[in-house]
Amino acid sequence: MGRLVALFVAGMGFLIAGSLGASAPVKVTITGCVTGGVLVTEKTDFGTHISEGEYRIRPFVPSGEPLDLAAHEGERIIMTGHLLPGDRFYAYAKSLRVLGPCTATAPPPESSRVYHGPTYKDIRVDRCWRSGDECDQVAADRFCRMHGYAGSADWAHAAHRPTYVIGDNRVCDESFCEGFTYIRCGGPK
Repeated sequence: MGRLVALFVAGMGFLIAGSLGASAPVKVTITGCVTGGVLVTEKTDFGTHISEGEYRIRPFVPSGEPLDLAAHEGERIIMTGHLLPGDRFYAYAKSLRVLGPCTATAPPPESSRVYHGPTYKDIRVDRCWRSGDECDQVAADRFCRMHGYAGSADWAHAAHRPTYVIGDNRVCDESFCEGFTYIRCGGPK
């Protein structure tokens, strides 16, 4: 019976050691586009091989806090960090480089979409791109461009709290805040 227990323990040690080795962080360099505050990958360089494809990754800094990419919305970036199981990416913020604007895949010419109660980071989109500036048509057009359309065809706004001021990367939670009730996006880029 003692030998059976020893054999079982040794076997479990090999199984656990094998799975732990497969879970080790891997240093990678990711190239992608910032869309909706999330990094959409184009290419992941593992050093030994390159993986291409679109994956939505929300990067974190080594302390565990989310890396705020709002300042790079609509930009193609490259950054280095460690990829952990579950696609958790711990980025070195100082490694971030901007490569230029994102190249969006344009929807078919006849397509359009209405965003009812449009949100960014799960908060209603403010009617101004920056606090008190670049409001209404400008903000609606930029929201549509973030989603691959040429611009906005129609929109409306009303008093709402809180709202997200995308260009300033901040929440507006005052009595004067107004958010879009809908935005109709249309036309290819």
